[in-house]
Amino acid sequence: MKPKIGIIGGMGPLATTIFLKKVIDCTNARIDQDNVPLAIINDTIVPDRTAFLLGKSTDNPLTYLIKDMHDLEALGCNYASMICNTSHSFYEELKENTNMQLINMVELTLEEVKNKGYNRPGLMATDGTIKAQVYDKFNKYDLDIIIPEVSIQKEINELIYDYVKKNIKAPEYKFIDIIEYFKSSGCDSIILGCTELSVIVDDLNIQKDNIIDSTTILADKIVKIYKSS
Repeated sequence: MKPKIGIIGGMGPLATTIFLKKVIDCTNARIDQDNVPLAIINDTIVPDRTAFLLGKSTDNPLTYLIKDMHDLEALGCNYASMICNTSHSFYEELKENTNMQLINMVELTLEEVKNKGYNRPGLMATDGTIKAQVYDKFNKYDLDIIIPEVSIQKEINELIYDYVKKNIKAPEYKFIDIIEYFKSSGCDSIILGCTELSVIVDDLNIQKDNIIDSTTILADKIVKIYKSS
């Protein structure tokens, strides 16, 4: 029996849209029926993960995510994933509250970095992901992950919140400047550790082998899980 895969999206909606397109691209379908069936909860109501992790909000996203997991279980899903890196700060708690197999986007991304032979990736992520040390938490590959200095982190967060979340196309030079910063810091690769950064890369049509996109990695994994069963 083929697995039924559930997706918690809406964090944010554009990132979820890009993810779904990547799933289709990875599938190489000839007809509709070749595509991966997904149960999708586009839960835009989940409170901002970064605001909670930084202590700027008391509205805990975990409560909403657990409910979404239970809703996916009720739909018969036996696999689930979240289209949000920052939400992986709640990964262990979610595992304890579901019988589904959770697909860990962060761990898959770090595995891809290692498999490609990179050792010193720069991390582009939200303030919440940085604060919660999400990429350190799942780093079993002994990678030397470089966290940007405060001014650069501010620029990354602005790309996410002032552009993607507002559905405004980000200026290419802002993204390229950040890439150059990591390069000058001795990084051999860059992790797009926020699914909304995938929106920017897609908009700007940036194609570099050393940019490791967590959204693409997750989409590819989900297709492989479905096709291999």
